[in-house]
Amino acid sequence: MDSVLLCGGRVNTHAIAKISGGLSFQPKDQKELSNIFEFETMLNLACRKYKNHLDSSIEESLLIPFDTNPEFRHPDKLASTFQTSQKCLANAVMHKILSSQVSAEVTKRIIKELAYLQTNPHPDFEIFPCSDAVDFWHLMLEAPKGTPYEDGIFCLYIEFTKDYPNKAPNIRFITPIYHCNINSAGRICHKVLDNFYSPEKKIRELLDHVYGLLLEATPDDPLDSYKAALLSSNKQEYEREARNFTQTHARNKTKIDVRIEILGGNPDIKNCYHRQFTCPLTLNLFREPVITSHGYTYEKEAIEEYLETVANQDPFSFKSLTKEQLVPNYAVLEGIEEFRSKLSDL
Repeated sequence: MDSVLLCGGRVNTHAIAKISGGLSFQPKDQKELSNIFEFETMLNLACRKYKNHLDSSIEESLLIPFDTNPEFRHPDKLASTFQTSQKCLANAVMHKILSSQVSAEVTKRIIKELAYLQTNPHPDFEIFPCSDAVDFWHLMLEAPKGTPYEDGIFCLYIEFTKDYPNKAPNIRFITPIYHCNINSAGRICHKVLDNFYSPEKKIRELLDHVYGLLLEATPDDPLDSYKAALLSSNKQEYEREARNFTQTHARNKTKIDVRIEILGGNPDIKNCYHRQFTCPLTLNLFREPVITSHGYTYEKEAIEEYLETVANQDPFSFKSLTKEQLVPNYAVLEGIEEFRSKLSDL
C-alpha cells in the first residue's frame, strides 16, 4: 500500500504503508505533491526496487522516514563487468561467441552499430559493452560546454531488446540530472526514441539527440511539469538549479574515476586513453597501421592474418577486402610517437 499524507494526515497510514512494503510521502508544498504523481515508480510498480514487508509494530514503523525520491529498479546487468568497445569488437570479429538474450540477427545489428561508433564516435560519449552480453552498454557522457551541465560526467546505459531494431533501445541516465525532459529515474523523453524512431536510425544518431537535450531542453514535451514550467517562466532560475544539481551529482568525479568504476580491475582500462592509436583486432598500440578503403585502420600483420585465416572482407564493414587494398595510415603513425611519450604519465 502507498500513502500520501496531506495536512498532517493520519500517521498510522504511514506506518501501514511501510509495514506493507509500500511508499509513503508527506509533501511539504505543491511542487513536491506534483512530483509524487510523476515518479515512474508510482506509475509502474515493476520499476520499483523490491522491498520486504516489515515485521514490526506500528510504533516502530512510525520511525521510518517518509519517501522523497523512490529508488528506480535498474537492470541487473549494471552489476556485470564491462569492457572497452575495442575488445568487444575484437571478440566479435574473431567469432568468439558473445552471450546475449537477443537473436543472432539482432546481435549482428548491435555489433554493426558498435563498429560504426568505433569509426564515427561521438566526441563526448564513451561506450563500454557488457562483458557477458553485447545487448547491454554502459555509457559515459561528458556534458557540453556552455550549458548548466558543463564539467559534469554522467553515466547512462543502453538496453537492447529482442525487438531491436524495430523498437528503439532503452536509453536511460544513471547519474541524476536536473532536466525537464529526463525524469528522476533517468528516463528520456525525446520523439526520436518514440514516435519518430525507425529501424534505420543508428545509435550514433540517437546519442546525438540525447546530447542535444543537454544543449537545449524542450519544455513543451516534459517528463517533469514543474521543471518545464520553471524553464518557461524563469530560465535563469532553472539553469541555476541545474548547475547546483550538477555540482552535487555529476562534478564529484573525473573521467578517470568513472572509467575505473565502470571497468573495475579490467585490464582494458588503459586502452580507454589511446583508443585512436590501438588496433581493434589486437587491442595493442599500432606499429604499422594500414587503412582500408572503408575507413577502418588495423595493424598490418593482424589484418593480413585475418584475411588469410577468417574471411576476405573488412572485419567491421563486412565488405570485400584484399591485401592489395591496404594502404599505410601515415596520419595515425605520426601521432603514435607523441602519444607514446605521454603514455607513461597516465
